[in-house]
Amino acid sequence: MMHENLEHLKQQLPLLDYLQSRQWSARRAGREPEFVGLCPLHRETKRSFYVNTGNICSIATAAGAAVT
Repeated sequence: MMHENLEHLKQQLPLLDYLQSRQWSARRAGREPEFVGLCPLHRETKRSFYVNTGNICSIATAAGAAVT
């Protein structure tokens, strides 16, 4: 049930749209569907939070955490 709820959320709320609505500043990172910016969960001075819009919801941080 939890997995189904997560999949439904991914379909309803594109991560990049959500982050940009929260004033997340990002730039394209190499390939077309990737963006990089400061991690919204930590205080950082170096961009290390990646969003791949080719996947509905995919993030990775410099710390190695990833959600797809």
